[in-house]
Amino acid sequence: MYSTIEAIYKDGKIIPTGDSLPAGTHKVLVTMIDEQPVAEESTIGGLLRFAGKIKNLPDDPVSYQRSLRDEE
Repeated sequence: MYSTIEAIYKDGKIIPTGDSLPAGTHKVLVTMIDEQPVAEESTIGGLLRFAGKIKNLPDDPVSYQRSLRDEE
């Protein structure tokens, strides 16, 4: 069975932020999450550079896609 806890790694120690760690011996996997801000290219702000470059689609996007593929 797996369980996940939230903790902070500081000065070589893992410090739980909530409840204490369960007693006993356990195998653990540690994933480090870097809390740096996300680059603008991967956010909505990065997509705004395409504003006005994508043409307006008709009301029915399915018929528009079919017309691009010459389907009826």
